[in-house]
Amino acid sequence: MDNRVDKRAVMPIFAYQERFFMVLSGKRLVFGAVICAIIFTGIFLLNFLAISANAAAISKMTVIIDAGHGGVDGGVRGISTDILESDLNLAVAKKLQKQLSSSGFNVVMTRTDQNALYGFNIGNLKRRDMENRKKLIQKVKPRLIISVHMNKFYDFTRRGAQVFFNKNNVQSMRAAEIFQNKFNRINSRSYTALSGDYYILNCTGYPGVILECGFLSNIEDERLLITDEHQQKLVELMKEGVFEYFSQLTTNN
Repeated sequence: MDNRVDKRAVMPIFAYQERFFMVLSGKRLVFGAVICAIIFTGIFLLNFLAISANAAAISKMTVIIDAGHGGVDGGVRGISTDILESDLNLAVAKKLQKQLSSSGFNVVMTRTDQNALYGFNIGNLKRRDMENRKKLIQKVKPRLIISVHMNKFYDFTRRGAQVFFNKNNVQSMRAAEIFQNKFNRINSRSYTALSGDYYILNCTGYPGVILECGFLSNIEDERLLITDEHQQKLVELMKEGVFEYFSQLTTNN
């Protein structure tokens, strides 16, 4: 008996098998591509929803930026240029307002020009000014108050940005620590955030910080503080501080 296999009969079988596995492999590739597309689409949607949720959360975050002093109260003066603190406060505050607004925060300024908030009232203008700032804070109900100032000290060698907080407000202290850590990245020496008895921090229960951007009693600080470049650098650090503060706030809540 002849046990040899007829190759003409076997070859078509192998051909069908080869076609079958080619089709199967093709289906697997298509199936894999579909799965990958679904996964990537899911990731995109999750990221989109997360970004949208974050944007929505930020839009509900109201920040008051208080440019310290103004009007007849110019604050301290530069040691060599005699520049008014109130003018520098306003310049930095406006830059910060622009940065935070473009990031989606609801930003309210206590003042937007050289004037203070006492209007046409007579009497104690400084007290009237501060009382009106308090009324604005109570009306707006901010999640954070940032009061921008310039510093002065009898020791002319003292320099760098310093942050103050209300010791009776936990959120105020947390915010101050965050901002101080940011400022210490460019300070010539590291400072610790300090508690202070300041009206703008104590007049309401809303958390706030006073950001003393530098010492106008120090020639080197004054030289930097009057430049747009250094002001922008400070504002970038402030913006980072705001984002970190609200990130911790939402995480803890």
